[in-house]
Amino acid sequence: MARPGGTPIALLCALPLERMALAGMTGDGVLLARTGAGMARGRAGAERAISAGAGALVSVGFCGGADPDLSPGDVIVATEVVDAESGRTLGCDAGLCARVPGRRGALESRAQVARTPSERRASPSIAIDMESAAIADAAARADIPFAAVRAVSDAEHTRLPDAIDASGELRLGAIRPGDLPDLARLGAGAARAMLALRRAIRQLTAGAG
Repeated sequence: MARPGGTPIALLCALPLERMALAGMTGDGVLLARTGAGMARGRAGAERAISAGAGALVSVGFCGGADPDLSPGDVIVATEVVDAESGRTLGCDAGLCARVPGRRGALESRAQVARTPSERRASPSIAIDMESAAIADAAARADIPFAAVRAVSDAEHTRLPDAIDASGELRLGAIRPGDLPDLARLGAGAARAMLALRRAIRQLTAGAG
């Protein structure tokens, strides 16, 4: 899997909380990088990792549930990723995926967060993120393995308050008093997702390098 002298597995996340969840998990054979949110940033981050010698790319972080059976803290191991804009489907490496227990299914990547239950229910996939399809495409172009491992931070029935921007980050200046209960629930969901993600990635990277 590794390129000579390179990093076998590059873990690519978008948000500060995702990187925080995986703190201390780098080392021999494992690189962790924050790309920033969205397809363009995800692609750029993937290309930087490939240029640095990565032999495999793994899109890691949070996702929104699109299946009503999913709850915050559930781990998604994508069998394929779907680019919502182009409709293109890209596969995931079976060997990498086999290392991690979790719910299997398609993961859809969109340009913006899915804010409402109706937006989530419209997805043909079980969960939604904003970067994995771009990272998968970069891996395919470089002919290296790809996987996506995500933890659900917000369930299918969740409506995101306006203080959460289109990239999924919280704008403190936009918080209204009525947002506080929803933000508290989202915070609890993110905490569960952080713990679940850390467990999953520890299993994925066991023996790397």
